[in-house]
Parts: sequence; C-alpha cells; structure tokens
Amino acid sequence: VDEAGAQARSNSQPPAPAPMARTKKSEHNGRYIFECNGHKVYEWEQNLEEVNICINAPPIPNFKANMLDIIIEPKKLRVGH
Repeated sequence: VDEAGAQARSNSQPPAPAPMARTKKSEHNGRYIFECNGHKVYEWEQNLEEVNICINAPPIPNFKANMLDIIIEPKKLRVGH
C-alpha cells in the first residue's frame, strides 16, 4: 500500500448513519404506521382477506400519482418518488 492510498483512506469520512425506520400502531385509527427518520411513509391495516395501504402524497405542486414509485412483493413494499 502506498502512502497516498493510506492517507486517502485515513482522510475519508465515516459512513453516514443508516436511516431509522420503525413501525408503530396508531392510537387514533388503529392502523399500523411505517416511519423513517420520524416521517410517516405509509399506514396500513389488514385482516385475513385484504390489506389496505394509505399513502399521503408528498407536498409537491401538481403532484400526480404516476410520479410515485411503488413496488409490492410478497415480503417487501417499496414506496418512493
């Protein structure tokens, strides 16, 4: 390892902390709420037959539903824009 490579590694910034994500149950309506870094991403409720997911549109002027990036898989849900 040359000195330049060793110095570049020692001057590099530590990795950014991972986002804090959690799920909690709402006391208001009984839905489960998925939050990331303190911001609600979506809510859901379910029974044996169906799952209802509620997503608030971001506060962007002229926002359209097709601007959302939603991927639903058997064990994974991704919501973004």
